[in-house]
Amino acid sequence: MNARPRGLAWLAERGFSTGADPVSVSKLYRPKESWTSARAWWFEFPESIVRGAGLRSIHLLCEAETATPGFYHLQVPTRFLEEHKVAVGYRAAEDKYSLFLSAESENRFQEVRGPGLIEFARFLVEH
Repeated sequence: MNARPRGLAWLAERGFSTGADPVSVSKLYRPKESWTSARAWWFEFPESIVRGAGLRSIHLLCEAETATPGFYHLQVPTRFLEEHKVAVGYRAAEDKYSLFLSAESENRFQEVRGPGLIEFARFLVEH
């Protein structure tokens, strides 16, 4: 089942409004599904979203591994992505970001695809 509808419902249930800022949702990829053979979340979005006029953040919802539907919410400033474009999983040929965040406890929310191993944990929003 697509994680996006569940993620958006989860966010709405908490009364959190993203305003005009975009929301990207990832299911939790298990080791058998992941190219790193470890638990991870994968986000892909065009750079045009990051450069969007007046947008301050992109909201990343990471499906949690729980018995009840839940998500981790990262509110990432678009400026941060622009400043770290070279270090994260940015695909210039396709003009898009392709973030692969670790879901493992020892490096949770670390981007493991790009060369910079950028940490995203600082953007975690508590609900």
